[in-house]
Amino acid sequence: MTTAEEFLQNDPSYHRLKDKVVGSTGMAFYRDRDDILCDVVMRRLLATGLRDCDAYLELLETEGGSDELDILIAELTIGETYFFRHHAQFEALEQKIIPDILRRNESIRQINVWSAGCSTGPEAYSVAILLKERFGKQLADWNIHIHGTDINRKFLALARTGRFGPWSFRAVPEEIRERWFNQVGDEWEISREIKSMVRFYPHNLVTDPPPKPENGFDLILCRNVIIYFDRATAEALVARLHESLADGGWLAMGHSEPNLALFRKFHTLSLPGAIIYRKEAGYAPPALPARTAAPPSPPPSRTRAVKTVPPKKPARQSARSALTAQKDVPPPRIPAPRPAPHLVLELAEKGDWDAAEAACDAMLRANPLDGRAYYYRALLLEQAGRFAESETALRRSVFLDRRSPLPHYQLALLLLHRQDVNGAQRSFRNALSLADRREADTPLPELPDLTAGQLREMAAQYLQRLKG
Repeated sequence: MTTAEEFLQNDPSYHRLKDKVVGSTGMAFYRDRDDILCDVVMRRLLATGLRDCDAYLELLETEGGSDELDILIAELTIGETYFFRHHAQFEALEQKIIPDILRRNESIRQINVWSAGCSTGPEAYSVAILLKERFGKQLADWNIHIHGTDINRKFLALARTGRFGPWSFRAVPEEIRERWFNQVGDEWEISREIKSMVRFYPHNLVTDPPPKPENGFDLILCRNVIIYFDRATAEALVARLHESLADGGWLAMGHSEPNLALFRKFHTLSLPGAIIYRKEAGYAPPALPARTAAPPSPPPSRTRAVKTVPPKKPARQSARSALTAQKDVPPPRIPAPRPAPHLVLELAEKGDWDAAEAACDAMLRANPLDGRAYYYRALLLEQAGRFAESETALRRSVFLDRRSPLPHYQLALLLLHRQDVNGAQRSFRNALSLADRREADTPLPELPDLTAGQLREMAAQYLQRLKG
């Protein structure tokens, strides 16, 4: 029996249709996922009674074709979400970001929030609940505007109803649900007070000009959206988000989007369990390193003897490299002094690439078999745009520390950006399997603000998308 993929791959207009879908939505994810795309297109051909892709393209280009494109997009997008997803980010909102917005906007007494790619609405409504629950008295006479946008009009229609099933509340304390929702049959409907704070409307992040209130947005949440896009599209989107923010405004991205190179125009803040980006007036992004020293080759096996000779003095001595200089280099297989891993992260997040590289060099001098040091080096190489070398460093990290899930996850992200979907799936599965062996609340040694449970959720989410 002929499959949808086999049938459509023989259609001379199929690739033209695929180019239209990717071009109009930015979903580069589907360039190499013909199995999923073909199933969706075949369902639409059968539903519309059209014979082939050429006829379907003609429909999309007619005056009423936008309605059919909306249906097609609805079939291609994934709307799995829930209230107060990624609890650590909402804690950062409550403890750091919203108090900062209140201080900054005291004179105008107004808050503008944009939930970009809001799906069926729980994210936007969660922000509204947080504002009412924790800051209601302070905001009594403030103007609060929360915008929820999505490319999928079907999701937006569901968001406007404000009704959700029990699974949407799996991260919500029961008292919060009972205070702000009313039970209607098997569903829960959000209160009018919260619903009135949020406005939902369609918006294509790739093709539509971004909304921008008079004073700019104070907070933009764009979580788990750019993973659909290729690098160029993601860079253009992040630039538009930066433009839409007020000076001092905040950007929250998903846990699965940790590529700091995309956010170099922002000041990066590492908060407990979350990385948040801030637009600051006059902030000049630091220059990327022009060159990163090649790491030493790993041994062919774990049992090979390695002899290291401590250098008489560091290869470089500058004000920044002095931060990580060591008087004595420990013997192999003994971890570098405790501050070194933390220094690499802190310096990289500040954009101090030379000092981060020096800290990484110190770790490798201390222990050439340190898988964590190779992981950090891979991140630095990625920031410099040296993706092939970054992949090599990640594979060395995987080889040297076979129990750590994070290098597998980062390798999967890199392979996905390079359009190696099969390789990415394997690495995501490895990350998921290794994360499953740890307690959910166990911090990961490479990134202590990230837990095994969070990584497990991220890897599972990607695998769900890749499987369709």
